[in-house]
Amino acid sequence: GHKLLLAFSRGILKETNIYVGILGGFEDARLNLFDNYSFGGITGFISPLVKNITLAGSVSFEEMIYFDNTEDRKDSQIIAGSRLEYLFIEKFFINFSTQYINNISSLKRYSIDKLMNTLNTGFYY
Repeated sequence: GHKLLLAFSRGILKETNIYVGILGGFEDARLNLFDNYSFGGITGFISPLVKNITLAGSVSFEEMIYFDNTEDRKDSQIIAGSRLEYLFIEKFFINFSTQYINNISSLKRYSIDKLMNTLNTGFYY
């Protein structure tokens, strides 16, 4: 699939960055069962708290309209999340993320309402 995000960001309070964006896309799924086009928006922030610790958060909304299938389907999705990250030994990090997903579908079997928490480690290159 293909999605395009156009965003504008603005630094405030010296180092905090706030952004807003619009998104849209087209997904050509396998077997033509879940082909859709979508549109929506996102807003969020990234802010250093203290040395090597960053807090980020975002909220997005997306409408997905499906076609090329036998059932009429439209989804409205809201995703809200946050991440607390510690950067250590130059480019290595550990972070804790939480994400709430609410997908309301015209076909009940595709509706989702869940909270996910993850602990990640990795490196930036």
